Amino acid sequence: MKDKWTKIILIQAAFLVILFGLFFATCYINSNKQQIIQTDTIFSTKTDTFFKTDTFKIEKLIPKSVVILKKDTVYTKDSTEIVLTTENRMFNDTITCQKDTVQLQIFTSGINVNVDSLNLKLKKQEIVKTNTIEITKYVEKPKTFLDKFKVGVGVGYGIGLNSRQFEPYAGITAIYSF
Repeated sequence: MKDKWTKIILIQAAFLVILFGLFFATCYINSNKQQIIQTDTIFSTKTDTFFKTDTFKIEKLIPKSVVILKKDTVYTKDSTEIVLTTENRMFNDTITCQKDTVQLQIFTSGINVNVDSLNLKLKKQEIVKTNTIEITKYVEKPKTFLDKFKVGVGVGYGIGLNSRQFEPYAGITAIYSF
């Protein structure tokens, strides 16, 4: 009678261990699922700023308008009369470089005032944007023999080798997954 209850308890314990093992094996398998190929796409924009300088030299500017403000008369020691004219002069010019246009407007005032030469530096800012798309693919490495082979503790119920009857089993198990 005692052997009968022992067998029933061992069968129930083995059944519970099997259910427990199936539950945790399913949780472990679901948590370790990985995609075979994973792709990362990275968009990046790089902005560079360059400055280009063009130098222009303009000589002999011709005034576009002359306004006489006042006239003064000065006498020298030898009684020579010199007339001094105070003028406002306006110089206009247009400079074109590639697609850029610069308009110059220079105002001067004084006695016999001229613009001998004009050096103009045109500094142009160029912004260059570079768009880069990087695509990186990750491939899961194939499993080796040691990755597929597992060793662990196992409990079960099956036909015994010596007794040829159903009996419980507890011991070390080896598993190979294909």
